[in-house]
Amino acid sequence: MSSQHDSSNGLDHNDNGSDVKSAEGPGYKSEVESSNPYHFPDFTLPTGIVYNSVPVMKFPVKDDPLTHIQNIRALSLREDDVIITAYPKCGTHWVAEILHMLTSGSTSYCSRTKEFTMLEFLNDLPSLEAFESPRLLNSHLYMAHLPEQILGKKVKVRDMCAAGQWDWPGEGHV
Repeated sequence: MSSQHDSSNGLDHNDNGSDVKSAEGPGYKSEVESSNPYHFPDFTLPTGIVYNSVPVMKFPVKDDPLTHIQNIRALSLREDDVIITAYPKCGTHWVAEILHMLTSGSTSYCSRTKEFTMLEFLNDLPSLEAFESPRLLNSHLYMAHLPEQILGKKVKVRDMCAAGQWDWPGEGHV
């Protein structure tokens, strides 16, 4: 399929007659970078660092990515902590609100955003100590990057992939 560019309106015209906005001008890069072809924000990109056999992502925090992961791994958990872990865009905002209502015994919405207790976005992890119990924490991190105490405390982690094995027995996908 070939296209022709009309500089008067910034549109490309392709063979089937439809118009496509040109990827030129302010806010666009004419050359696609092979390391980031979709122009994701820098903090969502791999760093080239591997920790616990899993790639470390960049985070919008003051520490370097490896130090931040090590600090998260060393985080002290309480027996009554609740940690929501899921892939991005899995509905964790709703789950966080519901859990806030259940743990607070109130139907009022949480006064702070979910990101306020998101482990990978916290610049000051020790500040979590000041939170009242039960603490409602959340993360999109890999299990290998979550606090080590998750396995030794009563904190329960539910993984949506592992839990799905009971819904699709014999499928072999999980």
